[in-house]
Amino acid sequence: MPAKMRVRLRVVSTPKTWHAEHVIPRIGKCSIRLSMTGGARSPESGKDMTSTRKTLVVVLIAVAAWAIANFAWTSIRVSGYQRKMVGTPAPDFELNTLDGSKVRLSDYRGRPVLLSFWAVGCPPCQLEAPQLSQFAEQYAKDGLAVLAVNVWDEPPRQVARFVEEQKLKQRVLLYGQEVEARYAAPAVPTLFWIDRAGVIVDVEVGYGGVKELVRKTKHLVAGG
Repeated sequence: MPAKMRVRLRVVSTPKTWHAEHVIPRIGKCSIRLSMTGGARSPESGKDMTSTRKTLVVVLIAVAAWAIANFAWTSIRVSGYQRKMVGTPAPDFELNTLDGSKVRLSDYRGRPVLLSFWAVGCPPCQLEAPQLSQFAEQYAKDGLAVLAVNVWDEPPRQVARFVEEQKLKQRVLLYGQEVEARYAAPAVPTLFWIDRAGVIVDVEVGYGGVKELVRKTKHLVAGG
């Protein structure tokens, strides 16, 4: 599930200076920070800057309101997507791996599958990837397959460098933008828990932290 909404608007003013700051969180661990600082009076023109300061604060408040509305809409959309996907067969696909071999999702029928839509340039994906790598090792004896589909179609060399630096054990698939469109995933990362019959049993949009990943993966491997 998306992270809780935290909007912070902070305005600090003194007779000589003012500072306004607004933080807009996004799904997962990313955030957008807007800040403005200025003087109460322009030394060059001598004009009073109070009206400008008020205007900028109003703009920041408007942005905060937009962020809250956008987050609420995103939460509703994500919840609807999860309800829509859970209990349905996972759409089949075939993609190339980093080593040039081909992988088809249906080849893993009979095994539990963790299917991740991710990108190197996505900060929440960077947090999630090492945990998925740990699952790939920890549950290998239970037949768990961890497939990481790069959905931003990033250059293979860039993907390979990240995989090597992080020593990732999941199977990384390339050029998955069309696959992402087939699944209509609303954001990255999106993670699907697929049972041995090829049915999606759970979905997580955004990175919700290690605890939920562990709980849901244990449940999948146990055959629940």
